[in-house]
Amino acid sequence: MGSGEDLFVKVRLWSNEVAQELMNREWRIPPRPWSELFEKFTIPKRDARTIGSRMYLNLNYYQTNYVVMVAFTIIFFILRHRWSLFVVGTIIAGWVFATSMKPVIISGRKIRRKEKFYFMCVVTIVLPAVTGVTKAFFTYFLVITSSTFIDRSPERLMFSRGNNSITE
Repeated sequence: MGSGEDLFVKVRLWSNEVAQELMNREWRIPPRPWSELFEKFTIPKRDARTIGSRMYLNLNYYQTNYVVMVAFTIIFFILRHRWSLFVVGTIIAGWVFATSMKPVIISGRKIRRKEKFYFMCVVTIVLPAVTGVTKAFFTYFLVITSSTFIDRSPERLMFSRGNNSITE
């Protein structure tokens, strides 16, 4: 097995893990007050563990708020740039096609899974950059990164193990 196939297997395993975690999550948590979301912005310590911990806690605590922000950003961007819907749809369809087990034959040559994977990696990077969809992804990055600046120290939060929610 080559390094490209190893990467492909790792990406598939990771995406299955993420999908399983998302399916098991409790998504009916009501949104937290918006004023609370924006009131305590502080710069975190320059420790990767601290930043990761704050991001994890804040994304879980304000998960519904972040989903609403990302949804509004997507809707706004699609209304302003109609091509973005086509671009994202093309990329999704390409990945579904690339990860399918059906063999692809072009001009009598069978295309391997590794080649389909590499092609889709290039398309996923180049197509949004050329069409301007990258602006939306940058916005999502800013929305998610902002969660590291909210100070919700772990001492103030208690995890309720039964339903994946966090209470103060």
